[in-house]
Parts: sequence; structure tokens; C-alpha cells
Amino acid sequence: MKPSLSFLHRVSLAMLTGAVLSVPSLSQAQTLAIGKSLYATHCQSCHNAPPRFIDGAQKAANNANLIRQSINRGLGGMDILSFLSDQDLKDVAAYIGNYQGVPTSASTNTERVLNWAEWKFQDILLPRSSSQPMGNFTVRQYTTPGLYVGTDGTSLYLYSPASGMSNLGALSTYVPQAQKDGF
Repeated sequence: MKPSLSFLHRVSLAMLTGAVLSVPSLSQAQTLAIGKSLYATHCQSCHNAPPRFIDGAQKAANNANLIRQSINRGLGGMDILSFLSDQDLKDVAAYIGNYQGVPTSASTNTERVLNWAEWKFQDILLPRSSSQPMGNFTVRQYTTPGLYVGTDGTSLYLYSPASGMSNLGALSTYVPQAQKDGF
């Protein structure tokens, strides 16, 4: 399936003028969804679900620095989590502080897959970005590598200035993996 020329034109225009897409701030719902998934993967086995506040863990609510300090000191074996990025810890801290407000699933498969992709490829898709509507597409811009990830609701696309537009396949093929990883 060839990507829509309209989409390519809009992405090119956005890249050239910077007027269509700006670097948006990370939405709270997105941060909480990523934090929930990270918590489920790395913290839940010790701290339970919903978060069980033991040994002062409630102090970590909205406090990523305290989580990092606990990891660095190896409290309760937490040193094995030293690979988590500062953004990961901010997301986990936000989830701990607001877990009651986290939706049980992403509102749409588009947001579910885009949130998952940002988490899964966080070393490439930087900085994290909020979704922006663009015609019939939902797009996220990543300024560090100059990439765009978007969907028309049926297919997932990647745009890079170096290689142009790539159709990554049906959005529905990514939903099961995103769900499996907690998104």
C-alpha cells in the first residue's frame, strides 16, 4: 500500500515550515500510561498492583529522584533497575502518584500503539511527543532524529528525511504486542 501523497505533502510542509507541528509537551495521560506499563513490568512483583506503599515507597509518588536514589543505593535489590532512564522514572513516579486516574486501556488503538512505540524505541524516538491531528492522520514528531511516526487508523507509517515514507504495516498487527506490554 503506497502512502498517501497528501500525507507526504503535509509532512514535508511541516518539516520545511515548522508551522504545522511544533514540539508538544508530553500529555499527562501518555505519561501515566507509559508509567503504568513500566511499573507493571519492573515494580509490580515487589510493590504489588495497585502500588503497595511499603518501606516509605509512598514518598516516590511524583518523585523520580527518590526512585533513582533507591536504585542507586540498591534498596531491596532495586539496583537491578539501573537501566531505567530518567524519563522512565518520571513516568513511574507519575503513575505511583496518580494510579487511580490511569485509564485501564488506551482510548484508541492509535494512541495505544504510538505510546507503545515511544516506550519500546525510547532510545530513538526523542523527545517523547504528543499526537497531533494532520488531515486523516495522527502523527508524532521526534526532533532529535527528525522522524515522524503516524497512522491513518489502518496502517503505521515512519517518515525520515533520509529515506522518506515507509509503511510499517497494519496498525492491527502492533496492537497485540502493545497490549501484551501493558499499553
